[in-house]
Amino acid sequence: MKRSVFRSFAVALAVGMLSAVSAVVSTVVDFGHAVYCRGRQLFADFGDHLARKLTAQAEESGNRGPAVLFIKAEQFAVRILKRERPTVTPTWRMCPSI
Repeated sequence: MKRSVFRSFAVALAVGMLSAVSAVVSTVVDFGHAVYCRGRQLFADFGDHLARKLTAQAEESGNRGPAVLFIKAEQFAVRILKRERPTVTPTWRMCPSI
């Protein structure tokens, strides 16, 4: 009789411990999920804000949109490629102090 009471108590204790552990794990997982969702929403909001800000700046400066900035960058790169470079003659030295 004592063994059956001890076993019943041990089983009840084990079930209670498992229930407590599962409640803690569930709470931690739910909190982690909430933090992840909130962080993702903050980054999405920041991206939207940044896109609106860049579009507004482009419109204020007379550009039609962000694509114009890329066109201007491409034009600058083409100008750099087309510029004249000095020709190096054999009389030039690498180190002028020699």
